Amino acid sequence: EACSRLHDLVAADTDPLSRGLPVGALCRTLELPDPELLLGLVADDPRVVLADGHVRAAVSTAPVVAPQLQALVDRLTADPLAAPDLEEVRRLDPAALAHAVRIGVLRHLGGGVYVAAHAPELAQARLAALPQPFTVSAARQALGSSRRVVVPLLEHLDAARITRRLDDGTRLLVASRG
Repeated sequence: EACSRLHDLVAADTDPLSRGLPVGALCRTLELPDPELLLGLVADDPRVVLADGHVRAAVSTAPVVAPQLQALVDRLTADPLAAPDLEEVRRLDPAALAHAVRIGVLRHLGGGVYVAAHAPELAQARLAALPQPFTVSAARQALGSSRRVVVPLLEHLDAARITRRLDDGTRLLVASRG
C-alpha cells in the first residue's frame, strides 16, 4: 500500500527539471513516523531512487538538457573549459543548470563556474604533460582557459586527490585515473 502510494506520488511529479520530492514531505504525506521507513520503501521499489534527500522516478523521461541550455552544452562539447561568464549564468534558469549537473552534462565548480562534465578528466590528462610541480599559470596555459575557470578546477582536482597543492602554491599531479 505505502509502496504503491509512494510510486504514485513520485510519478505525479512531471516537471522534467525536478530534483524529486523531498524525503521529509514524503514522510508527512505518507504518514510515516520515521524517515528510515521511507528509505526502506525506496530500497524495495526499483521504480524510484533517492538522491540528495529527494525521491524521484528511477527512469527519467526528461530531455537530456533543457532547451535554454543547449547553446551552452554545444559550446562545452566543442571546448569543455569554455565556461560561461557570470552574466551568462545569471540569464540561465537555475533549475535547468542544476538538472544538467544532476544528469551529468555539466559540472559545477562553484562560484558560477560551469564546465563540461568530463573537464576534470581532460584537465588531468593535459596536466600530466606538464613538468611537475606546476604553477596555476602553467596549468592555465596548458588548459587554454582563464584563471577564473582554472583555479576552481584545480581546487576540484585537489579535493578529489588528483592534484595536491604544495606550500609554495604549486601543484603536483598525484593520481592517475584509468
